[in-house]
Amino acid sequence: MTELSYAALGERDFRILSLSPGKSDEPLRGELLVRPIDTYIDEASKHEGELPESADSYEAVSYVWGSDDKPRRIASPAGAEVAITENLYHCLRRIRLGDRPRLVWVDALCINQSDNREKESQIMLMHDIFVSARRVLAYLGEEADGSKRAVELIQKYWRINIPNPLNAGARAFAENLLSEPVPDAPAGREAELPPPGDEEWMAVSRFWNRPWFRRVWVVQEFILARDVLMICGDEAVNWAKLWPATVALEEPESPPWPLVNAAGEELKGAADLMANMAQRLRFYQLGSMRGNSDEHGHGDDDGHEHGGGCCGGHGGHDHGHDDGLDHGHDHEHDDDEEEDDKDAEDAEDGDDEEWESEDGDDSGRSTDLLSLLLSFREVEATDPRDLYFALLGLASDGDREEFRPDYSATFEQTALRFARTLLHEPFSEELLDHAGIADSLNGADFPSWIPDFRRPWRRMTVADAAESEAAGETDFDFGFDPNEADDVLLLMGVKVDTISHATDLPRAAHLHAEQPSLWVKRDMVTLSELLAGIPGIEDATYPTGETGVEAVLRTLTFFRTGADEADGHGEDGEGGNEVPMTTLKLAYRTCTAVEDDDLDGARPEREALRREIMLSGCTAKEAGEALEAAAQVLINRVFPMRAALDLVLARGGRYVGMVPEGCEAGDEVWMLKGCNAPFVLRRSAEREGARRIVGAAYVHGIMSGEAVEEGVEFEPVSIH
Repeated sequence: MTELSYAALGERDFRILSLSPGKSDEPLRGELLVRPIDTYIDEASKHEGELPESADSYEAVSYVWGSDDKPRRIASPAGAEVAITENLYHCLRRIRLGDRPRLVWVDALCINQSDNREKESQIMLMHDIFVSARRVLAYLGEEADGSKRAVELIQKYWRINIPNPLNAGARAFAENLLSEPVPDAPAGREAELPPPGDEEWMAVSRFWNRPWFRRVWVVQEFILARDVLMICGDEAVNWAKLWPATVALEEPESPPWPLVNAAGEELKGAADLMANMAQRLRFYQLGSMRGNSDEHGHGDDDGHEHGGGCCGGHGGHDHGHDDGLDHGHDHEHDDDEEEDDKDAEDAEDGDDEEWESEDGDDSGRSTDLLSLLLSFREVEATDPRDLYFALLGLASDGDREEFRPDYSATFEQTALRFARTLLHEPFSEELLDHAGIADSLNGADFPSWIPDFRRPWRRMTVADAAESEAAGETDFDFGFDPNEADDVLLLMGVKVDTISHATDLPRAAHLHAEQPSLWVKRDMVTLSELLAGIPGIEDATYPTGETGVEAVLRTLTFFRTGADEADGHGEDGEGGNEVPMTTLKLAYRTCTAVEDDDLDGARPEREALRREIMLSGCTAKEAGEALEAAAQVLINRVFPMRAALDLVLARGGRYVGMVPEGCEAGDEVWMLKGCNAPFVLRRSAEREGARRIVGAAYVHGIMSGEAVEEGVEFEPVSIH
């Protein structure tokens, strides 16, 4: 057996695999062809939409490597062989044609994986490779866990529900993104779906949770593609036939398929559900980004209400393309499947400066590398360095020399190099919003001011939830001291207070998802007992003029000031973000009128509240509904945040805040110049005079710039 020898590539050359025809049981054979990428770029530039098939056109393959083991082989015409993974073996067999070669780009074969220099160079061509491909063949894996039925249910679900008049907004959004009308809902048996809770929906959950949807390389492979054919076993459908099922609807409010863990088992715990909510957003986000621009390359966020996007692409089109799959046997199909499968029968810095100030504008913000890194924190990579490298083809600043891939560097070295460069970009303060030792896998060995992207996004953060301007109109100033280690960041800040007590309210991990209200009610009972031990809390005047209890309720719900209500922005009705304090107090009293697991609405404490409300002239039924509605407001606001944040009291009772899990008494609250939120800092045990970022915080009363009013003097602070 002779191993294939790779010839060196020119700077703008790449390889294409000519996959030889064959039957399903025949060995894989193919030939690697060297081509100049610029020839394909020139041809692609002549076509705004789909690329016509030609003798030289190729398709790019998007798949998951799976295990590092390579038990299978593909042979060249000369008899030389290359070892490949089991998953790639099944992928190539599936897309191989029976009567003619198929030109495909497959990273594992078209890039010499043993040559790091070539890998680094080819990564810089990824954008051009995917934009110039006729289409992308997305291989999700072989049929398993009812995937065939899942593909059918996904399509039926949105075809039945999106045309509902209650979902007019979702329908308009989908039609705009896909550039084609959504057909009216089917009738009769075609309009029937399994009831919620039916075991059949588990097949859909497991389909969406396949590894392909979690892979970081998929992001650019899918978004840059001119079109995408989704392949699962012998099912092959255009991406646009699956994506509409991910659009949020008014009716039903939630899709009928449950969230599952990596083993495909339904999640029950509230904390697990919150941590895995990304399952329902992954494919939606990818599709939204594809439809965000009419041209390939880099586009801007369109700001539509149903979702954000940041990269160019095309909507769904030409659903009747040949899929070129080896199906193996015949199936019954609906009309659309017949259309797909008919053709299928044929075959898929300036670091020495002490201080810098950046104002930056909004130009290209939605496509810069920092935005992409923060948008895709839930993706996975076998090699963690690829969490950076795999997004370069999408980023408007991805061709910077400072971002050039280097596989000779460790992940830690890569993260530091990228972060130091990203700090010079507009809105670079957002890097700190997602950093902190609570989210790091390396402890003291990893700079606390850099987000550890190896740790997927699993919880809501202050940066996600609070739209604030805590630093007022100050600019973000940073620097690097040449006399310090290169992982020490110099910032300017003002110390606000010191944490004296963390409430340590119970977490949600032990609670069933069907009882989030009980969890919040238990929180409120614990909180009530805590506040009862603070002398004068009911009457104490908070810096905002509120009582201590009012400030705590505002803090728990991440609400800002009355000015926000006047602005008319927010989620809780026409009045804006702020729920009236009377509602919050009523909700607090309702939630604390419970003992242990007792949710009996007829308890004496609840009845007393009903009678109190009835004094305003409403009926007993209306009073009961008002109680439950008020409690639900508090539950809806507190539940998403409490899985990640804890309530803390400042020393001397000056402030209350919500801080990241892991904060301790003695940690300090700082306002850093130019940052949107306060930060919890901890004195470093490793480096004298330095501090570590624990995480961003919400501190009631200083989220609109109160801590940095005119006259406040900032002092330098070293962060490592």
